[in-house]
Amino acid sequence: MRGAPKDSSTLFNMIDGIFAVAITLSQTAIPITVHKGGPEHLALIATTLLLIALTMMLLWLKLRTIVQLKGRLQNTDVAFIAIILIVAVMIPQSGKQAINGGQLEGSIWQWSQSQWVNVEYQGLLLLVEGGLLLLSWRTMGTANALAYPRSLRRWILGVEVLGFSCLTFVILIDNIWQGINGLYMYAAPAILLVEEMLCLARMKRFKRPGDDRKEPGDGPSQGH
Repeated sequence: MRGAPKDSSTLFNMIDGIFAVAITLSQTAIPITVHKGGPEHLALIATTLLLIALTMMLLWLKLRTIVQLKGRLQNTDVAFIAIILIVAVMIPQSGKQAINGGQLEGSIWQWSQSQWVNVEYQGLLLLVEGGLLLLSWRTMGTANALAYPRSLRRWILGVEVLGFSCLTFVILIDNIWQGINGLYMYAAPAILLVEEMLCLARMKRFKRPGDDRKEPGDGPSQGH
């Protein structure tokens, strides 16, 4: 038997609070000892930390978007969200380790300590993205009266599948070829940003659930 639908307003507050703490932690992940390299190395560290924070912010926005898309939540949805939040909180610390020791050469053909820290961070990213993908898939089972139109939910699910596939491909490339360790740190937020921009742009074409709305192409468009 399915659990009773949950009100998403309280869940939004919890998601916002947890991600706010995680994003703050990402900015305190500056290594205690800085390797030789001078200002250039410090600039690289600062850039990477900002990328981690950007990744966290985009994951937060994606989760909020999917919860909004779902409309009414079941117990299984809440369980998925809890797992996503637990894994997401681990990302800043793992990112710190990747900054400290994940930029050296390594691959699946020549395993190294650098490879271990990269694989840990990559695994967390894939777990969160995979959880978001499953949550997106579950939006397809929501009644039309309680959520955005099915055509929109199907389109956003397709975007999630494409984004997850791109992230997986980048991580595989990072692990197969030597000399490019750390590429995924830059590619992940770029992929997430494109995903979120596509989803939000599409959602703006539809009214919120509960409003009298028409899907684009169902009738005369409203003037603005």
